[in-house]
Amino acid sequence: MKRLPAGALKALKIAHVVCAQVWLGSVVAVFFYGLHCFNSGLGGPAAAEMVGLIPTLYQRVVLPFGVAMIVQGLVYGLFSQYGFVRLRWIRIKWILMFFVMILTGAGSIRSVLETIRKLNAGEITSLAPSDGLQFFVFVAGQIALLCTITAISVLKPKDGKAGNGKTAAAN
Repeated sequence: MKRLPAGALKALKIAHVVCAQVWLGSVVAVFFYGLHCFNSGLGGPAAAEMVGLIPTLYQRVVLPFGVAMIVQGLVYGLFSQYGFVRLRWIRIKWILMFFVMILTGAGSIRSVLETIRKLNAGEITSLAPSDGLQFFVFVAGQIALLCTITAISVLKPKDGKAGNGKTAAAN
């Protein structure tokens, strides 16, 4: 397996850290913007427009940085000593990443789009915190998983076991 030159690996690590923090920060910002929206008491088109910015934030900020993190993970897996599944902590990060994607797409974005549909159809007359409960649960789950992924990345648990039962040093 070809390794990245030291300078390229250093640049990748810096980009990885920056993207990870922007990604986590943008999800936290979406959460607080959602709190603002669902506590505004607005109704009708004004509320639909306000809540409609949440999918735009996901599309323009959260998702591009999420995709950048996945691409960087693929590059790390192909061109570094860590590989894709060689170490347990990396396997755990990939599994958690899968759940972040589910919470994002099938969870928070879908629940916001449903709220916008209800506002436009007149099923909700004014926004209340209870209207955003499902959204908050999914975004809080994203934040928790992203914090866990970040902690795993920083701590890099030294369990010493690779996927084949040998120690990581023996591989």
